[in-house]
Amino acid sequence: MDKELLFKNIQEADNNSLRIGAANRIVQLLDKQRYSNNENSVKRWIWELCQNAKDVSNDTGKVKICIGFDKINKSVVFKHNGRPFTMANIMSLINQSSSKDRYNEGERQSGKFGTGFITTHLLSEIVNVSGFLETEKNKFSKFEIILDRTGHDKNEVISAMEKAVDQLQGCKPLADGELEEDAYNTMFEYQLDNEGIIVAQQGIDNLRVSAPFVLSMLKDIEEIVLEATREKYKYSQPVSCGLDGSLIHEIIYECDAGTKKSMF
Repeated sequence: MDKELLFKNIQEADNNSLRIGAANRIVQLLDKQRYSNNENSVKRWIWELCQNAKDVSNDTGKVKICIGFDKINKSVVFKHNGRPFTMANIMSLINQSSSKDRYNEGERQSGKFGTGFITTHLLSEIVNVSGFLETEKNKFSKFEIILDRTGHDKNEVISAMEKAVDQLQGCKPLADGELEEDAYNTMFEYQLDNEGIIVAQQGIDNLRVSAPFVLSMLKDIEEIVLEATREKYKYSQPVSCGLDGSLIHEIIYECDAGTKKSMF
């Protein structure tokens, strides 16, 4: 066997091994979630998506988040204006693995789609993901893929992963200047069944309680908007509380009834 063919066979076997390993991991995570989720896990999905958005804050150092929950059309749409996906990001999403570099702590994290992201499949095991992908330095393409986690064995999961990769290869290049950096370019869309509606409502209710505290601690998140009810939670500014070295944080809540400022 010549060296070129040998290298090709080794590479193919290596890729197959990695794909099988990823599929087995996904099956294990999904089985655990399907049969052991609890009150805390059903509230967690919204914060996993917010954390992922925070990790890809844009050139301003901030990220804006918008969440649409439509009970009539049975859908949740989570979108943000963070940086485009890197190739590592999108493959980590497909393979359900973390793309954070544990050894490069001095740099801003590049996004995570590890075990935590699996909790978002409590909304739906099928997710439409769309956004922009940096295919080369400062070169971007528009993509849309379907993450299908309905499979119950590794072969079904592998087939769904391969379809997502095929869809990714159909991404469409953008012309220079076509990318609006402040727009909600990244979108995760979940179609809900009756259980998914309950999970979505629990996550939204938990957000209303927790958002001011989260914004005071995670200041990379500039604002969180609940689209259906036109509510907005926004970090305003740090405020001295009169104690040396101590600050409290002003959070603004806006809705149709007016604006309210709170300190945390």
